[in-house]
Amino acid sequence: MLALSVDMGGTHIGCGVVRDRELLGSISLDSERAESLESLLPCVTAVIKKILHESGANAGGCEGIAIGFPGIVDVRNGRILSTLKKYEDAIHLDLQKWAIEQFGARLRIENDARMALLGEQYAGAAQGVQDVVMITLGTGIGGAAMMLGKLVRAHTPKLHASEATYR
Repeated sequence: MLALSVDMGGTHIGCGVVRDRELLGSISLDSERAESLESLLPCVTAVIKKILHESGANAGGCEGIAIGFPGIVDVRNGRILSTLKKYEDAIHLDLQKWAIEQFGARLRIENDARMALLGEQYAGAAQGVQDVVMITLGTGIGGAAMMLGKLVRAHTPKLHASEATYR
């Protein structure tokens, strides 16, 4: 299985291409001075396409693209609800549309700490573990928990139609 990955950090954006449990390539972009996520998307696109090319992989065979985002995420609808002061324009972006237009791939977006925990369960230190807690330390502090093999989630507030904007 081929997948594209993007880790939206506070100062860097990590982009990678993964086949099964093997990292085919990765590049980190400096995002510390970026004014918006929209201004960074063309760079993220170019970097992922470069990694695909250099690794001999093709986006056509890709299962999807996964984005770990440092904020509150509506997983069901693939939307960012709160940015915690970084990439404030992200709540207005249609990242699902971007993923399909640029890579022909489905998008899964998740809080970055939860995404890190999912990665550890799939290919890291938490393989085979049903109950686990993870604390992430970086530009910010995050946490995630899994019980009985399922991510623990808090209530996500619903947006009213008047609050949602798409580009």
